[in-house]
Amino acid sequence: MDDPAHILPLETVVAVLLASVEQLRGVLDYMEDYERGGSSAPGADPPHVVLHRLLVDILEPVLTDEDVMTATERTLATVTRTVGAELFLVSRRRRPAPAPRRRRPL
Repeated sequence: MDDPAHILPLETVVAVLLASVEQLRGVLDYMEDYERGGSSAPGADPPHVVLHRLLVDILEPVLTDEDVMTATERTLATVTRTVGAELFLVSRRRRPAPAPRRRRPL
């Protein structure tokens, strides 16, 4: 079933989405590490703003069809809304165990 010829179209879309997210997370992590290390210029925009600008610059020449852009935006917005509504993150912080109750003498 792992043969690419047998992957369902939705599975292909999800695989591409995850690959893109992983790639962008890697770039953003690198940029944030650079900033945390004190290597950013004074007054530089935050990494997420710089990444936004970079993505617009590199995708603009490639994504020129307005219909494709509209469909892409709608698809990604739907994915974002659905994931936000359906996936819940649980805090990794554990609550301290409640103190044992003392028994009252009878």
